[in-house]
Amino acid sequence: MTVLAFEAPAGVSSLSTTTSTPLACQTGAYVAGSNETAIISLDAMVRTTGSATSVFLAPMATANGSAPSFLVSFFAITGVTTNVYASLHTQAAVNLVEGVSYRFATGLRAAATMTVAELVCRGLVTIVRHP
Repeated sequence: MTVLAFEAPAGVSSLSTTTSTPLACQTGAYVAGSNETAIISLDAMVRTTGSATSVFLAPMATANGSAPSFLVSFFAITGVTTNVYASLHTQAAVNLVEGVSYRFATGLRAAATMTVAELVCRGLVTIVRHP
């Protein structure tokens, strides 16, 4: 079993309607072995000083340096009100391909462009081998 983790301020001052994967909200690279599954658990805490909107969270990953792809079909979504903290959580289980280098990431976007006062990402990816 291997555990990859991060906890850091995202280092962004805004979120737009396009999904982004801030570098601080990603794991390091991991090369998959045979018969492995990644169990991904992600959290984000956000506060805005701008207008109320909704924030969307999804687990994403790159494979061999490709653009990030979604690991789930639906976003986790929450409303964000001015100067009130909001939290989101999402999870996924993904079968990995042996020899592929993965980076697991927090995908974030907003319903409308928003000013970010605080945004902290937390991620825990547990890699398990199965028969």
